[in-house]
Amino acid sequence: MLGTLSCLLATFVSDPTLNGFYPQLIVVLLLAAILGFWWSSLKARELAVSTAKMQCQREQVQFLDQTVAMSRMKPVRLNSGPIGWQRQYRFEFTDDGAHRDTAHLTVQGGRVTLVRFPFTRDQDGSRVYTH
Repeated sequence: MLGTLSCLLATFVSDPTLNGFYPQLIVVLLLAAILGFWWSSLKARELAVSTAKMQCQREQVQFLDQTVAMSRMKPVRLNSGPIGWQRQYRFEFTDDGAHRDTAHLTVQGGRVTLVRFPFTRDQDGSRVYTH
């Protein structure tokens, strides 16, 4: 079996009609994969920024622009079945203009799955920290 495979490979590599075609194809496919990953990362970050702004408005705090940053990325199985990327972002906000706080959100497969602020508010509007 191994001899047959090496014979086929030798024939394939030495075929003058295919000379250079497959290395070029591999380079093109690799570039396409890199471009696809870059594009999906941009889309995930745009989603993270828009969600962070919206959640800050909902929590009645000020979103600090240009503070959304990816803190972690890992491959996960998506709910729809295939493997995709889970990206965790952090962003900063302020409720009084003097102090910065950090919140977190998770984007998985083009959807926001979690937004976590370090505190909530009670009836009086005071901070209640969550752990």
